[in-house]
Parts: sequence; structure tokens; C-alpha cells
Amino acid sequence: MTAIETLIEMTEVFQLAFYRRLAKGDSLLFLRALHLANGEAGTTQAAIRKELGLTQPVASRFATRLKKMEWITSEVSTSDRRENAVRTTKKGKALLAKLETELVAILRQ
Repeated sequence: MTAIETLIEMTEVFQLAFYRRLAKGDSLLFLRALHLANGEAGTTQAAIRKELGLTQPVASRFATRLKKMEWITSEVSTSDRRENAVRTTKKGKALLAKLETELVAILRQ
């Protein structure tokens, strides 16, 4: 097996593992997306896609799952109609605040 064939096989294994994590609803992926969307200006679906290394269709399904959980809102960006602006909801912000409080308590122990 050549080095390129090995690299291709490793990439395929990584992608398969990543998409399995995503399909199972891996909490770290959800939290990373929420963290990105939690800024004052929010973020874009494209930025989440790039940060998490998702394809466009997978990013769209991922955003749909987060919207169904009522953790984010998504709407067409006012600055660029080709982009979707993503922001955390009150429920998403409350979840992040709760997790931060619990993490601080654990770190203080």
C-alpha cells in the first residue's frame, strides 16, 4: 500500500467515525456549535460547517437538529442572502450557562 493510499484510507476511517458521532448526537459537537453561535453577533451556518469540518448537506441537517431542540435560531443573513445567520436561543444560552456553572464547580474541587 502506498503512502497516498494509506492517507486516503485513514481519511475515510476518520470521516466515518466523525459522521457516526454526529449521527449519535455527540454532545461535544452540539456544544461546539452552540458556543460558536453564542456570540453577540452569532455566527453563520457556513462558519459552523467549516469549524466542524462538515459538508454543506450535513451542516444543514445538523442545524435542523439544533433548531428542533430549540437551541438555535437560523434565518437568512441580512448582509448576505446566501448565508444563514445562526444564534443561540434563550434555551441554548441557559444550557451553556448551566454547563459553565457546573464546570466551574468541578474545577474548584
